[in-house]
Amino acid sequence: MADDNPYEVQHRGDKGAYDRYLKSMDASMKQKIALTAAHLLAQGQVADMGMGSGTGSLALASLYPGLKVIGVDINETMVKLAREKHKLDNLSFITGDIAKECFEEGSLHGIFNSSVLHHVTTFTDYDHDAAGRALEVQATQLRPDGVLIVRDFLAPDENCEVWLDLPNNDGDQSERPQKCSTAKLLEVFSKQFRKLSKSPGFASKVISNDADLTIPANYTRYQLSHRNAVEFLLRKDYKHDWDTEVLEEYTYFDKAQFESIFAKLGLRSLASAPIRNPWIVSNRLRGKYKMWTLDGQEMDYPATNYIIVGEKVPKGYGVVIKASKELEPRGFLSLDYYRQLKTDVVMEVVRRPHLTVDVLPWFECDGDLFIVARKSYPRPIVGCKKAGNKAINDCTPSVYITEPLNVLQDDKPLGQTVEEALLSRCSVPSSKIKGFEDGGHYYPSPGGIQEEVRSVLVEIEALFVEKDVGQVSGFRSSGQARAIDAQQALRAAQVSGLPSNRLEINIYDLLLKHKRVPGEWIGETITLDGSPATKAPTL
Repeated sequence: MADDNPYEVQHRGDKGAYDRYLKSMDASMKQKIALTAAHLLAQGQVADMGMGSGTGSLALASLYPGLKVIGVDINETMVKLAREKHKLDNLSFITGDIAKECFEEGSLHGIFNSSVLHHVTTFTDYDHDAAGRALEVQATQLRPDGVLIVRDFLAPDENCEVWLDLPNNDGDQSERPQKCSTAKLLEVFSKQFRKLSKSPGFASKVISNDADLTIPANYTRYQLSHRNAVEFLLRKDYKHDWDTEVLEEYTYFDKAQFESIFAKLGLRSLASAPIRNPWIVSNRLRGKYKMWTLDGQEMDYPATNYIIVGEKVPKGYGVVIKASKELEPRGFLSLDYYRQLKTDVVMEVVRRPHLTVDVLPWFECDGDLFIVARKSYPRPIVGCKKAGNKAINDCTPSVYITEPLNVLQDDKPLGQTVEEALLSRCSVPSSKIKGFEDGGHYYPSPGGIQEEVRSVLVEIEALFVEKDVGQVSGFRSSGQARAIDAQQALRAAQVSGLPSNRLEINIYDLLLKHKRVPGEWIGETITLDGSPATKAPTL
């Protein structure tokens, strides 16, 4: 291995091997790019670290003509191929080590790491801290308000021992990865995993049937660590590139470690979500194995990927919001109690006074629709949860939200309320407003029409905004307003990159009103059962 290039061992040999690698990477490119849509500015300079084939860099440059996209890879062959194949005025490629400084300090608006940091740890003697050091270097190259995005594999929260049931009749009993059964492949993997290490492999043992255990026919049960089980399940189908795959260690940080590192680097977590790719779950996991805790509880599918988005804040600004001492009620929100008559369950309903108005400014540019939303708006109540409550889909709720501009209407006319909000929160004067449309109406309270939210779609002159909004949150920062491609924002929502449901609904409303196709669905398919609607429960 060359001292000046510790990643040279990744070279995948012949053209066929490269093609297989690039094809597998490109298959999920739509999801990778969608994850950036809610967080990248539509203008500025963005680095696609470890860009591989360059297809992701090309997609970013194509979707955002105002972005200057630079693909970075340590493999000169990949850089050469990308330069030959992908040519756009706002796209370039450079050779560089993503764990070292590739750009001037504070020069980048965005940094994207997609399935690359595990290469950094693998080829530095499996040093997990190397990923943290790489992120520290990258954070210094990021300008304030820029975003650092990591999409990679995720280690389990607890590295306990598990049982893993694998079929032993779907191949032969040789040690050839392309021919052997899945059970036999685990035994091969347990010897070869982390092959660059001085002591590769890991311990596992076969669990036999006894009076208390019933192992399914044609399956072998193994006991091993949860992390090693996940490592195997995520790569068991990559048999054609097996010799390369056993070099790599996919998992290095769990979710809490990622979030802690981002906070220490002065990055707000705008999103932190495990992802279970529906195609991988359907075709490679479901029905292909069983995994259990040692007390016999069946375990969920492992996350196939993980996304964390961090925003670099200026010095002196908050990175996290934590609960402090209890204060006297401010008297703004009202809290009511209702008893559900059929179940006798008591429900709490919190509501705001006055009509809440979601304001969705939008404009058309080069045939595409853009919406203006506020990002990094502090919503501390979103992060509050009772001890023991599990987050939905294991996602950590961000307390800094990308959401519609919203305002409470008092005794002023709706039009005046909206105009004043646009001027104070994203510097859009009335002279830049081209028209108003009534949007949707929502009733968040389950107790009936206790609280109404309505939306207004406002056409404005093209404005790619990057500006602090007015101080309306009570915190030092109330976020920023900026433009987002409408279709890309929907795709971000489909892959857990955009948590605001009201923003998503408003975008659908806008596109449908203007006879625009929302675009193909790229998240997990939702199947409707066709059942008739049921009435809301009586409180």
